[in-house]
Amino acid sequence: MSKLNANSVELGTLTTAQRDALTSVSSGTLIYNSTDKVVESYNGTSWDQLSNVFVATGGTTSEPGDGKKYHTFTSPGSFTVTSGDKTVTVQMVGGGGGGSSGNGQWAGGGGGGGYVFSSVPVTIGPYPMVRGTGASRQSACGGNGNSGTNTTAFGLSAYGGGGGANQGVPGSGGGYSITGFPDLGSSPGDPGGGGGGDGSGEGGDNGRRYGTSGSFTDWGGGAAGVPNYSPGPDASGYGNGGAGGHSCQNGHNGGGAGSPGIIVVSYPV
Repeated sequence: MSKLNANSVELGTLTTAQRDALTSVSSGTLIYNSTDKVVESYNGTSWDQLSNVFVATGGTTSEPGDGKKYHTFTSPGSFTVTSGDKTVTVQMVGGGGGGSSGNGQWAGGGGGGGYVFSSVPVTIGPYPMVRGTGASRQSACGGNGNSGTNTTAFGLSAYGGGGGANQGVPGSGGGYSITGFPDLGSSPGDPGGGGGGDGSGEGGDNGRRYGTSGSFTDWGGGAAGVPNYSPGPDASGYGNGGAGGHSCQNGHNGGGAGSPGIIVVSYPV
């Protein structure tokens, strides 16, 4: 399995599939696993990793050339560290709130999901990634919008955006990390999630969205209310709120649905 020269010991190199196909392996056998890029030793029943190189799996991975590796979770899953330890960066946003289905002329839009940006130390083991869901469409005449659900990872929570409310009553905005943040009417929401339009004016402005590094942009924006008995469109982008809309006339389908959240874990490579 190895050969010796004057300066070094060179281990046999195998992929994980080639390693698993071996038979009658002796305890103490060493290999270099080219799939996981780690040195491994056979203990008689399983392979132990000897390298301190950081290796993690989970989500959709990418290395866009900025010196970092990204794990993007757009569905529930697990970020699993199989070797080493490191401090990683986590960016996540909660599910967007839904727009209201107004019984007046105006219907408030849903708040954006809360946004969290943090550094977290990790060691070997699995870390559950729970992506928040966007609020479902509100079709009941006069119904306030539903709230999105929280995104959670590493003991942190990005709160779901609040649902929009009816004419003259502000809907709630997205959560700011730990505490909920209220809608500011027709003004943009503060950091953590854009507030939805309050439905008392020309639909209300859209809440602030969150531009982030790399290709991850337009997160967690609150939606505007929609005037003149119009249906509210569903949200687009991660954690954005659905627009308010009217359902009491002409068969309109009410407030729009909020969009789901997202989790992105990154670290230097």
